[in-house]
Amino acid sequence: MARQRIQNYIILSTFIASIALTSIFGIVLPKNPNEALEKYRISQLPKKPENISQWLKFPKEINTYYANHFGFRFPLLALYRHLKFVLGDVPLKTALFGDEPGWIFYKSQTDGDIIGDYRNINSFSPKQLQSIVSRLLVKQKYLAQQGVKFLYVIAPSKHYIYPEYLPDYIKPLEKENKIEQLVS
Repeated sequence: MARQRIQNYIILSTFIASIALTSIFGIVLPKNPNEALEKYRISQLPKKPENISQWLKFPKEINTYYANHFGFRFPLLALYRHLKFVLGDVPLKTALFGDEPGWIFYKSQTDGDIIGDYRNINSFSPKQLQSIVSRLLVKQKYLAQQGVKFLYVIAPSKHYIYPEYLPDYIKPLEKENKIEQLVS
């Protein structure tokens, strides 16, 4: 009985200490360290209310401020996202894990078959190539008339930049890929 009571006190103390520490670190740590990473403006400490309408808004403003300045907020959010991924809450049908830890590649057949493109399984038909080239020439001619130099740049996918981290079973076939088709 005494042992159970001690365990309960330890759990309760740990819980209270973790809440207190996050509050204390939220106040002590530098302000707005994650604003650039989170892509939104972190709230500032609200000013002392001076009239009744400000007093009515004050609790919400304090709550927002505390939520934005919660101690260890960024590491806890990163841990949360990682756990969601590990536990399968992130749609794994679009994720391809590389040979090395931490390497994840996008795969989807509904958003363009990137793996098929990398492996050279997909290719343009002669009709598709002619259509693409003719549209590019029309754009080039129009822009030249406007005095604008036209550059057509194909951005490579992660698969082409870091093929050494792809799983071993994903290798390109020995034939021309879509980019080489377009260039030729």
